[in-house]
Amino acid sequence: MIVRWSDGEVTKYTDIDGTGLHGEEQLAAPNDLWKTASLITGGDLDGDSNGATPNHDLLVVWASGKVSVFPDVNTGRLQNESVVASSSTWTYARVIALGEYGMNDWEDDLFVRWSDGEVTVYGNTQADALGREYQLVPPAPAGFAAATGAVRPDDPCAKVCGPELYRRSH
Repeated sequence: MIVRWSDGEVTKYTDIDGTGLHGEEQLAAPNDLWKTASLITGGDLDGDSNGATPNHDLLVVWASGKVSVFPDVNTGRLQNESVVASSSTWTYARVIALGEYGMNDWEDDLFVRWSDGEVTVYGNTQADALGREYQLVPPAPAGFAAATGAVRPDDPCAKVCGPELYRRSH
């Protein structure tokens, strides 16, 4: 388990059981950069992990909209950052998760739930590039964006996204 603390420290716990978290290892000392990590998920983006020698990678969405991959965090530190995207669109990502749903054995399919309710998957994402985007759940129809800017009282985006954001742009 990876934890990004409020002071920017990043730690990894290698042993989790019924009695708690064990094997804490510091990956980054407290710092201002990691305070801006909005979302973090882990998986095998470079395909070099297996059951005997897990060697997972981190994918990070930063507050700025930059998306980075840090390969092989099993080495005990965060290094070799690869920027795979940089766009204000990513500031609207609310949940990210890497999973294994493609034709290979890698946890390299990146699922994203956006602020407007849309869910997409970037299939076969790699350590140096996002995969092709597929829409799984479209954003809610009408009512999210009225041409006049009016918001319906039952509009879930008004509570979650705020009245200024209705649909992320591609």
